Amino acid sequence: MSDERLRQTVILPRAPSDTEWLMLVADLRETFEAHGSIGATPGLREWRNGNLHAYIEPTRDGYRLRMGTRKGGALGFAVVGLVGLGWSVAAAIGLSMSGNLGNGFLAPAIVSVAGAATLVSALLSVPAWSRKRAEQLRYIAGRARTLLGSPER
Repeated sequence: MSDERLRQTVILPRAPSDTEWLMLVADLRETFEAHGSIGATPGLREWRNGNLHAYIEPTRDGYRLRMGTRKGGALGFAVVGLVGLGWSVAAAIGLSMSGNLGNGFLAPAIVSVAGAATLVSALLSVPAWSRKRAEQLRYIAGRARTLLGSPER
């Protein structure tokens, strides 16, 4: 499992006006329920919130809206779950070899259940997150097309 990444690019016929850019930022904030921060350099506008970003960039044929996000926490939780499971197995083997499995079994059992739950939770959260974020990125792409008069591609 790697960090899940999603991207969406929309070709725009022109750069948005200041008002249109602020309207698009308002849509981003509402859609993702995130304030984020706005930045700009000559020819480039950006909105960022953690792992989520949206850029208006010049291209040879006009402009594009490039958006992307990633779910970085899933990999970390999966690793924590695997470490918990690994520790539980090692502890159970050590207890078994020393003849103390009956006396010390509770801690490895609890950690193995917690590790398995953490791993399963991480694995199950990615598809739902991915579907929701992809839908949100498509929505913003449609809003940008409508706002700037860009045909769907």
